[in-house]
Amino acid sequence: MHLVYVYGTLKKGFPNHYLISDAENGVAKFLYEANTVEKFALVVGSPFHVPFLLQNTNHGKGNVITGELYEVDDKMLKTLDKLENHPTLYLRSKIQVKRNTESDVIECDTYLLTNYKPQLLTLPMLNSYTIAASSSYIPPQKRSSNETLKSVKLTT
Repeated sequence: MHLVYVYGTLKKGFPNHYLISDAENGVAKFLYEANTVEKFALVVGSPFHVPFLLQNTNHGKGNVITGELYEVDDKMLKTLDKLENHPTLYLRSKIQVKRNTESDVIECDTYLLTNYKPQLLTLPMLNSYTIAASSSYIPPQKRSSNETLKSVKLTT
């Protein structure tokens, strides 16, 4: 089993949560809401209004991010990797999170955007991806992954 932290469209009530809650995609058990220990830049970008958690090369910019921690099996991890276009767009990376009410730090996987246009750092940095922010989101089945890659990557 793997611990995976989600901060965007996979959270409960958000557009891609159906993937993580469908048993045909594998096992996913919601553990609790958690915050990142480190500050990250969470921005909404691209023509598809995708939430991006940027690899921490921003020299202290950003916020502690609120998201959800799940325990998933290998099959679900592959499902999530496919959604996140790992390792082409996002890179599944280890980060540390902690439950709001506890001090224990847990290492888990999350999906970070590692190779992006510097302009993404000029966007508003969120501490939580909200339902309001997701209202403009365009799901993967309505776009080409190549288009998303070209809109955020340094190279095309």
